[in-house]
Amino acid sequence: MRHLFLSLLFLFNLQTTLFSEKAKTQCFKKSYEKSDKVTDEIWDTLKPYFLPEDHPAKKGLDELFSSKKRVLQNESSLKKAGFKHTSPRKYSKLIVSTHPKIPGYYFKFYQDDQLNINDGLKLFQRLLGAINVKDWIKEKGYEDIIKVPTKWIYPLPLLPLAETGTQQKYFILVAEDMDLLAQTSNLTEWKKDTLPKRTVEAIFFLIKDLGLRDSTYPFNLPFAKDGKIAVIDTEHHHEWPIPYRLLGKYLSKQNRIYWSELLKKHGVE
Repeated sequence: MRHLFLSLLFLFNLQTTLFSEKAKTQCFKKSYEKSDKVTDEIWDTLKPYFLPEDHPAKKGLDELFSSKKRVLQNESSLKKAGFKHTSPRKYSKLIVSTHPKIPGYYFKFYQDDQLNINDGLKLFQRLLGAINVKDWIKEKGYEDIIKVPTKWIYPLPLLPLAETGTQQKYFILVAEDMDLLAQTSNLTEWKKDTLPKRTVEAIFFLIKDLGLRDSTYPFNLPFAKDGKIAVIDTEHHHEWPIPYRLLGKYLSKQNRIYWSELLKKHGVE
């Protein structure tokens, strides 16, 4: 696990644009307390991305997690706290949920009864992926086509402690709600003949350049109501090879042909 963290940290340091002054100044607030169980290495890496004190979601999260009962204990405690979705996802084991008292955001986290999970490392990997995508979009000039949610780390209050026999979690990931289309409508948009070649090309280079191997499915690249494509799953980045052809079957016939041409031209068939 430590080797994986150091590898991610090395990759992080290579991305010089990530340490912008804006990111550095946003961030560490005295209201957050570090647990002795969290290493200085992880805390200092996450610190620039802590949810700012004046963020609209901060007060609601403080109130929610300052309860006398441990919110992240298990599915039952999450339901009682008001989270809409409480079951871990099949492959990532991550819980992705909204909360009615904190609209406009998605919350990603792990439960205390999920063992052998370094939540700080796992959530940082997703945050790092989102930052890489945001930088790439700006660099390539695709702001009119693609977007990615801004993400923050919210360090949980130290108390109450997790129950004996479980593994206390220390962070949650806060992500902007991208206002997405329903899944059926999303698939319809991907299948349209009118989907511009520039959009198809932009998605190809996004996946190729950043190694987004899980972004070859429309459900991970959904259309939002503003017409842009949102990159919502940034866990796996800088990971090759990529199963490019998976996305092709969701395209119209003419765009499928163009997709195949892109794969052949760039030697990634």
